[in-house]
Amino acid sequence: MHAGHGYLLNQFTSPYSNLREDNYGGSVENRVRIIAEIIRGIKKRCGDDFPISVRLTVDEFYEKIGYPNMGITLPEGVLLAKEVERVGADALNVTIATADTQVLISEPVSYNPGWRQYLVKAVKRAVSILVIAVGVIRIPDQAEEILKSGTQDFIGLGRPLLADPQWMKKARESRDKEISRCISCLACQQSYERSMTTGGHVICAVNPRTGFETEYQLYGKNNGNRRTVIIIGAGPAGLTAARKLARRNFAVELYEAADKVGGQVNLAKQPSHKGKIAWSVEDLKVQAQKAGAVIRCGFKVTAEFIKDKNPYAVFIATGASAIHPRIPDADQKNVYTTTPVLKGKVRIKNQKVVVVGSGMTGLETVELLAEQGKQVTVIEMAKKIAPGGFLPNVWDVTSRLKENHVQLKPDRRLLEIKPDRVITSRPNKVREAWEADTVILALGVRSENQLRTELKDRQRVYVIGDAAQTGRIAEAVASGFRVARLLN
Repeated sequence: MHAGHGYLLNQFTSPYSNLREDNYGGSVENRVRIIAEIIRGIKKRCGDDFPISVRLTVDEFYEKIGYPNMGITLPEGVLLAKEVERVGADALNVTIATADTQVLISEPVSYNPGWRQYLVKAVKRAVSILVIAVGVIRIPDQAEEILKSGTQDFIGLGRPLLADPQWMKKARESRDKEISRCISCLACQQSYERSMTTGGHVICAVNPRTGFETEYQLYGKNNGNRRTVIIIGAGPAGLTAARKLARRNFAVELYEAADKVGGQVNLAKQPSHKGKIAWSVEDLKVQAQKAGAVIRCGFKVTAEFIKDKNPYAVFIATGASAIHPRIPDADQKNVYTTTPVLKGKVRIKNQKVVVVGSGMTGLETVELLAEQGKQVTVIEMAKKIAPGGFLPNVWDVTSRLKENHVQLKPDRRLLEIKPDRVITSRPNKVREAWEADTVILALGVRSENQLRTELKDRQRVYVIGDAAQTGRIAEAVASGFRVARLLN
């Protein structure tokens, strides 16, 4: 039975939504009455020994959206749990949040593994029936420690099984390092919400087979016959292609110009709350090497190198680079793109910074600067901040930016960059000036695929990931997987 997340039974249990004045409203006993009646009905039809688990929101977290002490808070949630036990539930599946605070139902990347444990522990202490719970549980060792602690009796996994349906098999076989960990990017949630109106299905950023399980068999063709494939670029697309091709018995050589794998992910992970993003490439690297791919970093591939090696196929996964637009005074010494800032090659010494553009890369840069104590103003031409971002991710990062007193200024067009200020215009033609010691341009990225032109006379040259079309990790992984799968 689902009595969480704003569904019908949660609407009864919550004092925020239940305003009834009859026997189903008011006291905890009354608000749980409908659950009690359903349990009795099930037991009557199926027998007293028929096991019933109730998934119960024990904290609605209304304070997260500006309503402290409203709805179910943890003390109230513990009382509800005890009452649900009293009326006959055999297990409690502890959860949190409601439709109004759905950002916490499937937490964004910033929430630490196991952060819900204090909530589950409070319930476990209060009841004697079995307790189940999720809560950013990502690896077997973490799950085992939770069970040993006695905080809960069963481990709940949701998104981790989208990321890796073989999670349990690998755990049982002590192959933990081969698990594709969920990175909490919310690509799954965004896809299923979109699919409600488009008729599509759920996807996973790190598992390109999610939603395509019958179309893409787990192992697929094994016909590489040790033919050599060279992959250039070790971001998500290149690593995914390397893993797939090596599993197909191709002799895979993966070259990365930087000193480590990761590509654009190495920039995205820089803010302190984004570390889980790096799991995507860390896990892909382990799996690609396990499959037999040879990875060499710090090596820049040239057309001459490809000619000398004469591989069967070439995959170009050279990613993208930040756009530095041709606007007045954009070439001043105090104007940068996001890339050198996120790489740490530029240390912003001055305090007043204006960031132009509020895509997720821009906001990651802003968050990094805010953590360093800078006074940051964000200028965005669209009518809202992060116009293409998924709302829970945007809410997550902007709530922290506001705590750090970052000024978010949408609906403003950049006109001019001065040595000490930025000039913008509102739709009503009113001009504004923003003090700026440093200006950072976060105006998107463009594909880097010059090598494709240099190799235009070769057969079986494929461009994947951001080098083909800029996007997110999900698109890069899917691109690398699908093209590698089709190579004959």
